[in-house]
Amino acid sequence: MSRAAQNLIDGWADTSTSSALELAREDELARRKLVVLILGKVGMSTHELPIGYLGVVHEDLEALSEAEGLLKNLSNNDYRIQFAASIGEERALIEEYLRRR
Repeated sequence: MSRAAQNLIDGWADTSTSSALELAREDELARRKLVVLILGKVGMSTHELPIGYLGVVHEDLEALSEAEGLLKNLSNNDYRIQFAASIGEERALIEEYLRRR
């Protein structure tokens, strides 16, 4: 992985999503790490459900869509399947939260 990609991943909270996504599209390891980071951030938002939502719903749904877009370029099918399932689980939690509001 390039140093620039690693720096963006390490400083995820301090970077623009578009910059991180641009680098991730060119680097396999960066793609996987970015998907993991997105899932972790969204997971922090959903972990108190059904009591409450700790994030910004539309931002988290957008981030999940971005993560889905990164999956198509992963060379490892097992990663694609695992990440797609995790993204689906998080999306289902958010959609259920929205239905109950």
